[in-house]
Amino acid sequence: MYFELFCLLIASSLAVAGSLTFWPVQHWWDFYIPIVLFLAGYLVALFGILWNFVAISGKIMVNRKSPREKPSAFARWLLVEGVTYITAHAFVIPQAKGLNKIPKRQKYLMVCNHRSMFDNFIISRMLGKNVPLAFISKPSNMKIPLTKGVCYPQGYMTIDRDDKEQSLEVMRTMVNYINEDYTSVCIFPEGTRQKNLEMGKFHEGVFNVAIHAHCPIVVTTISGTNKIHKNFPWKWTKVRFDILCTIPFEEFEGKPAKEVSDMVHNMMEEHLHYLEKVRN
Repeated sequence: MYFELFCLLIASSLAVAGSLTFWPVQHWWDFYIPIVLFLAGYLVALFGILWNFVAISGKIMVNRKSPREKPSAFARWLLVEGVTYITAHAFVIPQAKGLNKIPKRQKYLMVCNHRSMFDNFIISRMLGKNVPLAFISKPSNMKIPLTKGVCYPQGYMTIDRDDKEQSLEVMRTMVNYINEDYTSVCIFPEGTRQKNLEMGKFHEGVFNVAIHAHCPIVVTTISGTNKIHKNFPWKWTKVRFDILCTIPFEEFEGKPAKEVSDMVHNMMEEHLHYLEKVRN
């Protein structure tokens, strides 16, 4: 709210000062000058100042340690505030269902289907800065500008699928995050984005995190994020994030990861098919 007001103040000042000095309005058809200056000032303030603030803050945090043993609450706040501004101005309308099903006093493993590179950011925005959640991502995603500086300090981890030792080390880190009550962890079991409505095959090994951490599994689905880049800037994009249920550890204790994986896969797939029938 305050940042928006600050951006409007910068834009208004530029429109007035610019019209009186640099590009004076001398004829009635020059009415476009203050409008253009206002829009330019607003966009520069909104994205320029925000970009530099996030970039500088992220650079400082990454230089300390990457990734951190204990996630940073400030990095969480920075990410949520940043993606909230960006997605709001990208005309994204988020809708969350079932937030009351998420455990409040216990860390957990969250699993979700994967449709877009925006999935983790939209989920972070919907859960808010008071819900610590670290994601598992591909190494290539950390090459996106600003991503590394903000994501690593709040516990994000990358998995190299060709390096089994590195993958096992990441799994142990996730278990430690949960057991030490640092943060919950979110994984996309499909491992890669799906371009159609059908869900991909799960990497069942990720469920060993919940099995070894003795923690609940929060089952979720997301839809609509694959349309954001297609709709922007001409259309609004409705994105839906559903928390289907929380499976207590007692319900899958002693079961192999494959069985747990199949159970969760069926739940998510059934819900996504239901959403598709409702839309049609």
